[in-house]
Amino acid sequence: MPKHSHHTLEAVREEIVRLLTEAAPDHLKTNELSKKLGIPATAPDYELVREALDQLTDEGTITRGARRRYHLAIPDVAIEGELQMAGRNRWIVMPSKGMDTPIEIDPRNTWTALHGDTVRVKITIPARFGERPEGEVVRVLHRAADTVVGTLKHGKRTYYLEPDDKKIHRVIGIFKNQIGVAKVGEKVLVKLREWNDPYDDPEGTIIRTLGPAGEMGAEIAAIALKHRLPHHFPDEVVAQAQAFPETIPPEELAARRDIRAMNLFTIDPHDARDFDDAVSIEEHEEGEVTVGVHIADVSYYVPQGSPLDQEALKRGTSVYLVTGVIPMLPERLSNNLCSLRPDEDRLAYSVFVRLSARGAIRGYEILKTVMRSKRRFTYEEALQVLQTGEGDFAHELLALNRIAHVLRQNRHRKGSVDFDRAELRFKLDDNNQPTEVVQKHATESTRLIEDCMLLANRVVAQHIATRKFPTGKERGANLNPFIYRIHDTPPKDKLQELAAFVKRLGYNLPTDNVQPKDIQKLIDSVRGSEHEETITELTLRSMAKAVYSEHNIGHFGLAFQHYTHFTSPIRRYPDLIVHRMLAEYEAGMPVRQRNEYAATLGPIADQCSERERAAVEAERDSIKIAQVQFVKRHVGDTFAARISGVLPFGMFAQITELGIEGLVRVKMMDDDFYIFDEATLSFRGRNTRRTYRIGDPITVRVVRVDELRAEIDMELVPEETTPANAPHQQPRKDTPRKEKPKAKKNRKGRK
Repeated sequence: MPKHSHHTLEAVREEIVRLLTEAAPDHLKTNELSKKLGIPATAPDYELVREALDQLTDEGTITRGARRRYHLAIPDVAIEGELQMAGRNRWIVMPSKGMDTPIEIDPRNTWTALHGDTVRVKITIPARFGERPEGEVVRVLHRAADTVVGTLKHGKRTYYLEPDDKKIHRVIGIFKNQIGVAKVGEKVLVKLREWNDPYDDPEGTIIRTLGPAGEMGAEIAAIALKHRLPHHFPDEVVAQAQAFPETIPPEELAARRDIRAMNLFTIDPHDARDFDDAVSIEEHEEGEVTVGVHIADVSYYVPQGSPLDQEALKRGTSVYLVTGVIPMLPERLSNNLCSLRPDEDRLAYSVFVRLSARGAIRGYEILKTVMRSKRRFTYEEALQVLQTGEGDFAHELLALNRIAHVLRQNRHRKGSVDFDRAELRFKLDDNNQPTEVVQKHATESTRLIEDCMLLANRVVAQHIATRKFPTGKERGANLNPFIYRIHDTPPKDKLQELAAFVKRLGYNLPTDNVQPKDIQKLIDSVRGSEHEETITELTLRSMAKAVYSEHNIGHFGLAFQHYTHFTSPIRRYPDLIVHRMLAEYEAGMPVRQRNEYAATLGPIADQCSERERAAVEAERDSIKIAQVQFVKRHVGDTFAARISGVLPFGMFAQITELGIEGLVRVKMMDDDFYIFDEATLSFRGRNTRRTYRIGDPITVRVVRVDELRAEIDMELVPEETTPANAPHQQPRKDTPRKEKPKAKKNRKGRK
């Protein structure tokens, strides 16, 4: 407001509100406001300032504090949402409705809420200048969980639980008379009591002991409880699974296409028991082929709304821990009636896709079948046939591999992004102790199956998304509710960070209107270089997470306009829904039923996405436990490694041969004072100018293993002592007890 201009009361009011909005959450005194308004106390219009302040205060637009300090009044609006730990000492609430912006919560203002709880929040500072609003939790509406798993400890006077979940930021107090048979140092499950005072720690009662912390069985049990993974099936679910006959009813056989004479076979990990997909191929003139993808028809055995169906939805997915699988369906179905075992009649949902020699889709069929697998291949056995050209079904395997190559090249041409990352597998002894670590990479046989599954998933999604299914009442209606597997474009901020990082290494990545081709071009450009692993890993971290949704936005990473999950109904609930809906569409799904699906698919998709995230975290936790158990026998050993991450407190190093990661703390790097550079993800020595960047090869020594926290500490081996390019010391050969191979169960990717 220009000085000495003619002022109106309304103009002064508006300017005061604007100034206090800009200053929020700070206060402004009367003389500060008059100065900013350009109306000094001696000016004739100064009375307008006083009158405007009094009016705005009386109206409740602004608030007057001590010594006539004014600030903008915060509307007393309560917002509900989920409290989440977003970083070290950083909390946010994701509103459930009404606004999309997360609300920042000071750690002192979380009240008695824990991570994941549904809470009511009062806004204390409104959003301004692009910043998020701030608030405080005023009430806990719903606990995410009423139990917590962790390690029982004893303080100076009291017992307490240290939670395994690092996002639970408070210890849980336990009265001495509630200890029972539990011992300090054991993993226990605690039931939370009512907690209303944020100035006291929450309290709980031990309801289950799991065993000594650090022991493999106890740790795996704790992981299952931490991620709410149900291990036992309810009696009514088991009873329903047991009630099915071993043989297929004649009327069901008659209602399906009989393909039992076709050359079908499965290709799976050597330790798999749930075979849910088989493949076939027919060759035609001019190089055309028909690829058959045959999937176990689980929907026949799991009627909608039945106890089996409700339990499968609750679980969402099978979970593959180091020591075994927690299945989505009872073993009678997953490993028997639904499993496409060789030389046994099985019900299937088949997709036949006719392809040109260049991989163009000429036509397809999706129909229910009865099949009989002719051979069960392991990935290793199929690879042997592909490499030698000899063995069972060599002709079919080689033909499938040729068309798989064509499909893969077509995907890559359109920008489909492939991250070839090794999977860690462990061999365990009779006590579930890891005796060997193996890094598994993609092979010709695993890629062959992946390309066949991608083809079937894409065709099914396109079939639903683009067709008009008659309903009887409303022919030609295009209301086709469905559940899709979607993958959004990378978040802008993460993409910009990645682009800035790779630019320093001499690579380019556009950040405006990025396309899948741009990501694939970057990955291809670093392949075979010293930066390949680093840039590939950082690129993967910058991508959005694939989820399930009733809204089809396409799959960015695969460069597919339409995509779903159809090929693994034994272990994924969305695939089961897809099978069920396919059959209902073909039968003429009425509008009423479509409307029901339109209303329920969103929550189902959210539930399946949440359970998938929990499964991924549980699998990751179990791998970390196995790593710690394995490495604890190699404390003092030296290994070649690569810097896999750089943070202000240290560097993460991945042992090259084992794929196991540990932390080199910066305080242990005592040959110099190292300064962290966030822009380049590096440490630089103040005196020596020695630089350690993400991706650099180094030599490390394992110095400490913390079994309770599943942490591995390492130290750098000086270059003058052991050059970074020197061969590392081989791990000591253990002499295990009687050993049985129990490798980590594999499952085809989650794309």
